[in-house]
Amino acid sequence: MAYTPEEVEWMRKAMGITDEPEPIKPVITSVSGIGDITADYICLENIACVDADGNVFEQYPNLYVRRDIEKDADGKILYFTAYDAAAHLEQKAMRNPSFALHCNIAAALYAQRQEPELNKVLMQYKDKGNGNGGHKPNTLISYAGQEVMHNPYDSDFPSDGGNSNINTGRRVALGFSKQGLKSMPLEQALNDSVALRFAKQLTGMANPELIVELGKYFGKEAHLWVPNGDASNCNDTRAAWLGCSYYYFYLNAYYDLSYSNAARGVRSEQPGLRAVGKKYKGKQNV
Repeated sequence: MAYTPEEVEWMRKAMGITDEPEPIKPVITSVSGIGDITADYICLENIACVDADGNVFEQYPNLYVRRDIEKDADGKILYFTAYDAAAHLEQKAMRNPSFALHCNIAAALYAQRQEPELNKVLMQYKDKGNGNGGHKPNTLISYAGQEVMHNPYDSDFPSDGGNSNINTGRRVALGFSKQGLKSMPLEQALNDSVALRFAKQLTGMANPELIVELGKYFGKEAHLWVPNGDASNCNDTRAAWLGCSYYYFYLNAYYDLSYSNAARGVRSEQPGLRAVGKKYKGKQNV
């Protein structure tokens, strides 16, 4: 492997690693699908989401991430509510990533951004082809219950849900305090105990300041958004949104459940694919 010391340190920080484990090694593999899986995937190794107390709540030795967002036969972007994104991708034997998993995917891609194949996927969080980088994560925020719900169940949707039994066995609810939780630049949130805990529960990153760095790479300020600019009196369940738009790299936790945006599928197992073209591992062709 040919990782630079800076790349190793960046990836270790993203996962909250402070001792001396094996370096996290994102891997990209070109593959071609069969059946109704027609897009190529990248494979990322050792992806882990960590809560504000340092507990790993979602992890994958190998995570297969689609190179492109969901599109129709004419190549036009498909838009989904949070519920419909999860149901649609499960019908295709994939899953819609949680907000936390999206952030860790982006962190892994950023750590190896010198690889053109990886950077192309990363830059879809800046602009996916329609002028913004918005993705619809598999995450809800219950301000009444003061929980970030990654991979929510049917019963977590008070509206705009369904009966497809989504995310079976995968739900994770992480607590936060809404009192004094305000919209602010993420860099400022790092020094606010209420906002920092919320940001950690939302991003699944021990060091969400790395999202600040990612925003700078996109040329945008990373910004945390909650309902009404101050969530103290909010009792709604809201959907999340991640990506760049206008002046900001949005960590958005205030959208109505009816709001739709793009979805990107992932799988934890190689989906019966045959390798084609080049394979990349770090900076080496293998």
